Amino acid sequence: MSQFAPSSVHAATVTFANQAGRSFTYAAVLYLGKNVGNKVVSSPVKNFTIPAGGTLSQDFTVTMPTTLDSYHVYIEVSQAGAVLATFIPAEDVVIAVPEPSALLIYYQPILAECIEDCRLGVSMIMLPVYGIQNPCTGIGLMKGLMIDEAINIGMIRSAGESYFIGAVMYFSDGTTIVPYWWSCPYCPEKFRSPEQLAQHKEAVHQDILLTKATITGVGPHSVCIDPPWCDYWEAYSYLVRWRNDSPFAITGRVSIPQCGAADALVSPGYEVTVYLAIGKKGYSIPVTLTLVGGALPGMVLDTYSFDYFG
Repeated sequence: MSQFAPSSVHAATVTFANQAGRSFTYAAVLYLGKNVGNKVVSSPVKNFTIPAGGTLSQDFTVTMPTTLDSYHVYIEVSQAGAVLATFIPAEDVVIAVPEPSALLIYYQPILAECIEDCRLGVSMIMLPVYGIQNPCTGIGLMKGLMIDEAINIGMIRSAGESYFIGAVMYFSDGTTIVPYWWSCPYCPEKFRSPEQLAQHKEAVHQDILLTKATITGVGPHSVCIDPPWCDYWEAYSYLVRWRNDSPFAITGRVSIPQCGAADALVSPGYEVTVYLAIGKKGYSIPVTLTLVGGALPGMVLDTYSFDYFG
């Protein structure tokens, strides 16, 4: 399959043969679609005459679709207004956003360095292609190199289809060219804008986004050691209270270093108190509440710290 950028312009050369005993004038059009007659995009109609037994090559220029997808290529040939044949070349066309080249990615941190050195008043910097330059001058030079490379690899057709904010290069629609990655924290997907990432998380990871819980109380748990008088109390454990803020039941694991861990299944909106044997005392004792099972096992739901010397 051939891959092209959305809205990019490309030409295809097609050779026609006239096997009849006299010359004929034909009309032909090249188009992309999902099936015969479905002309998502098409070239201008070409009219040409082929002598008897002769062949003729014609160039067809097409602006690629804007929708990312795969398309069949069709060549429709007519004569005197009647469609004679529709040919389907063996290879489909895929419309996809090109990835930045290694060279384009290499240029980006150099642009970032130019911007920072210009701000700091550094006098000289070594640039690719241009050699030693003043960093303030280098900002424009590096942007030019990045634009040239983006055009060269088909990401844009002209400088007007991109812009810069700081060292980040953007398409004119606000998605990024370089650096182009906003990684999903829950899966390997990467996105070209924070908005695309947010839409992905909302559509695909609702279960994770809705999994929430809060630690509502932590402290020593004291027990009477001389019942029934209870003149003496002693702390044998820590109590940790937490609330499930999710719209569904979850199992949470409370853990304190050197004190162990305790799991509890809690219904939506309810609280639970768990107890951990005292094994650590001092300042800023950390408490961590994590998810057990569910959409993302081990996901940190909440943290807390407290002081206890006892």
